[in-house]
Amino acid sequence: MFKDIDLNRITALYKEGDDLWMGNGYGICKMDIPSRTFTNYYLRDKDNNLMTRSVVRNFFRDKENILWVSTQSGLVKFEGDTPILFQPDPEDSLSLPDMFIMDALEDKDQNLWLATSGEGMCLVSWDDE
Repeated sequence: MFKDIDLNRITALYKEGDDLWMGNGYGICKMDIPSRTFTNYYLRDKDNNLMTRSVVRNFFRDKENILWVSTQSGLVKFEGDTPILFQPDPEDSLSLPDMFIMDALEDKDQNLWLATSGEGMCLVSWDDE
Protein backbone atom coordinates (compact mmCIF):
# COMPACT_ATOMS: atom_id res chain seq x y z
CA MET A 1 0.00 0.00 0.00
CA PHE A 2 2.72 2.52 0.96
CA LYS A 3 5.89 2.26 -1.09
CA ASP A 4 9.34 3.65 -0.35
CA ILE A 5 8.34 4.75 3.14
CA ASP A 6 9.60 2.99 6.24
CA LEU A 7 6.35 2.99 8.19
CA ASN A 8 7.70 0.40 10.61
CA ARG A 9 9.91 2.98 12.28
CA ILE A 10 8.00 6.21 12.90
CA THR A 11 9.83 8.46 15.36
CA ALA A 12 7.65 11.61 15.27
CA LEU A 13 4.31 12.81 13.89
CA TYR A 14 3.02 16.32 13.24
CA LYS A 15 -0.40 17.03 11.68
CA GLU A 16 -1.20 20.31 9.92
CA GLY A 17 -4.51 20.53 8.06
CA ASP A 18 -4.48 17.80 5.41
CA ASP A 19 -0.76 17.09 5.85
CA LEU A 20 0.83 14.56 8.15
CA TRP A 21 4.58 15.08 8.67
CA MET A 22 6.51 11.99 9.74
CA GLY A 23 9.96 11.26 10.98
CA ASN A 24 10.50 7.75 9.71
CA GLY A 25 13.88 6.90 11.19
CA TYR A 26 15.65 7.75 7.94
CA GLY A 27 14.53 11.33 7.42
CA ILE A 28 11.36 13.31 6.85
CA CYS A 29 8.28 12.68 4.75
CA LYS A 30 4.92 14.39 4.37
CA MET A 31 1.70 12.61 3.55
CA ASP A 32 -1.23 14.37 1.93
CA ILE A 33 -3.94 12.65 3.97
CA PRO A 34 -6.84 12.77 1.47
CA SER A 35 -4.81 11.41 -1.45
CA ARG A 36 -2.40 9.28 0.62
CA THR A 37 0.51 10.54 -1.43
CA PHE A 38 3.94 11.01 0.10
CA THR A 39 6.73 13.51 -0.40
CA ASN A 40 10.19 12.51 0.86
CA TYR A 41 12.65 15.14 2.03
CA TYR A 42 16.27 14.11 1.85
CA LEU A 43 18.71 15.93 4.07
CA ARG A 44 22.25 16.79 3.00
CA ASP A 45 25.19 17.86 5.14
CA LYS A 46 27.41 20.89 4.48
CA ASP A 47 29.44 18.87 1.95
CA ASN A 48 26.20 17.94 0.10
CA ASN A 49 26.40 14.30 1.23
CA LEU A 50 23.07 12.55 1.65
CA MET A 51 22.19 11.94 5.31
CA THR A 52 20.79 8.41 5.44
CA ARG A 53 20.07 8.15 9.17
CA SER A 54 18.41 11.38 10.30
CA VAL A 55 16.23 10.19 13.17
CA VAL A 56 13.55 12.81 13.77
CA ARG A 57 12.68 13.66 17.36
CA ASN A 58 10.14 16.50 17.03
CA PHE A 59 8.38 18.95 14.68
CA PHE A 60 7.65 22.54 15.63
CA ARG A 61 6.18 25.48 13.69
CA ASP A 62 7.14 28.93 14.97
CA LYS A 63 5.19 32.20 14.90
CA GLU A 64 6.82 33.18 11.59
CA ASN A 65 5.39 29.98 10.06
CA ILE A 66 8.78 28.27 9.78
CA LEU A 67 8.76 24.52 10.35
CA TRP A 68 11.64 23.31 12.53
CA VAL A 69 12.56 19.65 12.87
CA SER A 70 14.69 18.33 15.72
CA THR A 71 16.84 15.41 14.61
CA GLN A 72 19.78 13.38 15.81
CA SER A 73 21.69 14.85 12.85
CA GLY A 74 21.08 18.52 13.70
CA LEU A 75 18.29 21.06 13.36
CA VAL A 76 16.26 21.31 10.16
CA LYS A 77 14.57 24.50 9.00
CA PHE A 78 11.97 24.28 6.23
CA GLU A 79 11.73 27.32 4.01
CA GLY A 80 8.76 26.38 1.86
CA ASP A 81 9.46 22.82 0.78
CA THR A 82 13.25 23.12 1.07
CA PRO A 83 14.91 21.60 4.14
CA ILE A 84 18.04 23.33 5.44
CA LEU A 85 20.15 21.30 7.87
CA PHE A 86 22.11 23.08 10.62
CA GLN A 87 24.87 21.12 12.33
CA PRO A 88 27.68 21.92 14.78
CA ASP A 89 30.71 23.54 13.17
CA PRO A 90 33.85 23.82 15.32
CA GLU A 91 35.03 26.71 13.12
CA ASP A 92 31.86 28.76 13.79
CA SER A 93 31.14 29.93 17.34
CA LEU A 94 27.52 30.69 16.36
CA SER A 95 26.75 27.17 15.13
CA LEU A 96 24.75 24.59 17.07
CA PRO A 97 26.43 23.28 20.22
CA ASP A 98 25.36 19.66 19.66
CA MET A 99 24.34 17.35 16.81
CA PHE A 100 21.56 15.62 18.80
CA ILE A 101 18.62 18.05 18.97
CA MET A 102 15.93 16.42 21.06
CA ASP A 103 13.31 19.18 21.01
CA ALA A 104 12.73 22.82 20.06
CA LEU A 105 10.26 25.47 21.14
CA GLU A 106 9.64 29.18 20.88
CA ASP A 107 9.03 31.40 23.88
CA LYS A 108 6.71 34.42 24.02
CA ASP A 109 9.52 36.69 22.78
CA GLN A 110 10.04 34.45 19.71
CA ASN A 111 13.35 33.06 20.97
CA LEU A 112 14.13 29.56 19.74
CA TRP A 113 15.23 27.16 22.49
CA LEU A 114 16.78 23.76 21.86
CA ALA A 115 17.03 20.73 24.11
CA THR A 116 20.17 18.80 23.23
CA SER A 117 21.39 15.36 24.18
CA GLY A 118 24.85 16.42 25.33
CA GLU A 119 24.94 20.21 25.78
CA GLY A 120 21.76 20.83 27.78
CA MET A 121 19.38 23.62 26.77
CA CYS A 122 20.51 26.43 24.49
CA LEU A 123 19.12 29.59 22.99
CA VAL A 124 19.53 29.90 19.23
CA SER A 125 20.36 33.38 18.00
CA TRP A 126 21.38 33.81 14.37
CA ASP A 127 20.61 37.53 14.23
CA ASP A 128 23.10 39.56 12.24
CA GLU A 129 25.22 41.69 14.51
